[in-house]
Amino acid sequence: MADYFEIKTDAAEDPVTLAEAKLWLKRGAMIADDAIITSLIKSATKQGEDYCNRSFVERTFTGYFDSLQQSAHEQHPFVELRRSPLLTLSSVKVMAAAVLVDVASETYQLKPKSSYSRLLFTSAPSADDTAYPLQVEFIAGYGAASTVPGDLKTAIKEHVSFLYENRGDALPDGGIGIPPQVREKYSKYRIVNTF
Repeated sequence: MADYFEIKTDAAEDPVTLAEAKLWLKRGAMIADDAIITSLIKSATKQGEDYCNRSFVERTFTGYFDSLQQSAHEQHPFVELRRSPLLTLSSVKVMAAAVLVDVASETYQLKPKSSYSRLLFTSAPSADDTAYPLQVEFIAGYGAASTVPGDLKTAIKEHVSFLYENRGDALPDGGIGIPPQVREKYSKYRIVNTF
């Protein structure tokens, strides 16, 4: 089975505010399009995060892991926290005797990486023979909207502008895509391969 992640606490705000987007679009105080622009901010942010494989504004995630991975590049078995950048590791729990219990902190170590951080286990936790016995809660993202890198915010504003100017247009798959100049800005933050 593949590991999976759930959002426990969603982002409290978007990385770009409505006022910032309207200023970029040169829409001034006009409120007629506020709902559309707000929707486009959310869409551009989601597309940007999906493309970069990162969370821009912090969220709390729970990762569910079926087993530990092995790699010639690591001395110990591990799980990869496939949300980035990692801010805080909140808890590591395992299903043992049908109860979810804390894993002793001295049996694992966090290996921060610029891509996906890893949780290495010096001693594998004893777990029930059940699906996804290991659960890890953590916070990932750049922090609050004010701490999102400026060039990422600029990319989102350019993306919103493109979506606004081309609203109503769609590709055969139903989407409108990311324009090349925005993709180039996002590419600096894109996680492609973690090994």
